[in-house]
Amino acid sequence: MSILKKRFSFPVKLNRNLLLLIPALGNRRVVMDFMEVSRTIFLAIIGFDPVSIGILISLATVVGAVRSGVIGLLADKYGKRVFLILGGLFSAIRMLLFAFSTDFYVIALAQGLGAFGEGAGAGQPSVSGLIADNTETNERTDVFTLFAFTNALTSTIGALSAGAPDFLQQFGIDILSGYRIMFVQCALMSLGSSIIIFFIKETKNLTLRRKSIWPKKSVPVITRFSICRAVGGFGFGILNPLMPLWFYLRFGVGGEVIGLIYALSRLLSMFSYLIVTRFANRVGEIGGLVLSRIITSATAIMIPLLPSYELSLICLVLFRVTFLFTMPIRQSFITKIVDPSERSTAVGLSNLSRMSVLSAAPTIGGYLIQSVSMVMPFTIGSAVIIVNGLLYFVFFRRISKH
Repeated sequence: MSILKKRFSFPVKLNRNLLLLIPALGNRRVVMDFMEVSRTIFLAIIGFDPVSIGILISLATVVGAVRSGVIGLLADKYGKRVFLILGGLFSAIRMLLFAFSTDFYVIALAQGLGAFGEGAGAGQPSVSGLIADNTETNERTDVFTLFAFTNALTSTIGALSAGAPDFLQQFGIDILSGYRIMFVQCALMSLGSSIIIFFIKETKNLTLRRKSIWPKKSVPVITRFSICRAVGGFGFGILNPLMPLWFYLRFGVGGEVIGLIYALSRLLSMFSYLIVTRFANRVGEIGGLVLSRIITSATAIMIPLLPSYELSLICLVLFRVTFLFTMPIRQSFITKIVDPSERSTAVGLSNLSRMSVLSAAPTIGGYLIQSVSMVMPFTIGSAVIIVNGLLYFVFFRRISKH
């Protein structure tokens, strides 16, 4: 047991708010990962081309960017819980619109409403702020890692559920009806998330609230961090959202295969989170981010170049595991280096920067896949991911690990 304690570091105690937050985010995470795998495949099945699919994803990203910035500013002043409740409600509406319409404009409306929701994970302003408000600085990386661990577990379930529409065909349910059943189920889970959040009690510590909506104390740090997030957003945005579509078009595989691959990568990342804190202590938080970006870039460029479908799938797993591994380090890092009254704002504005750039990436990626080359998005994306890691090093290398 003593050896395990040295190697693995998780908090031994969580307060009531965090204990409620875990299942609330878990519900949302199942829904989000089902959509991550299924959305582009579903849209292709109902007749949308890659450019149209890219536009729909970009639309959601634009709305999400605005939402993240606005909520980040408001949450530090007015509280976080209300935005998490609204996030679940908007997600439920999106799922129902997906379930009952195949019209482009209705789907676009659904994408916009769903993207306006808040609270899919610890990288969101309200969630990061709420976690930070309920933890001490010296245990924060452990707490963010624990949330990453539980999110990975529920993400595995969400990714596996992407194969449900194909499975239901064995019982005489056609593929579109199978997707509609799953969308309704996802709507109920999103609604359940909002109900759980309702019972969280927001902190009344006035030192964590500020009088002004706009940040004043951490502007230089927020600016640098936002630049890093923007560059990373484009690099990952031109690859990650369209990855299921790429495999569907290149190899003809559907959600039942990609869902298993995404579930496997989430499962592996879940166990990798057991060593995140130890890893960060050894190489430093910034060193960990830089190293992960290098490895992620290398695996990304290999996916379209490998000679077989099986090897490409293995590289996809490695790409996602390395991408996900340092997520809790980054999430914890920003809450440590900004003023406590500006935590949600820092996350929100950096997400705004990231998602503003990311919003164009899926459309560009869709165009490249459809009209230029199936390899080009991987070439561009992997190069930008390397630049992202270098920027973290340039901007934050002088800041201590903790």
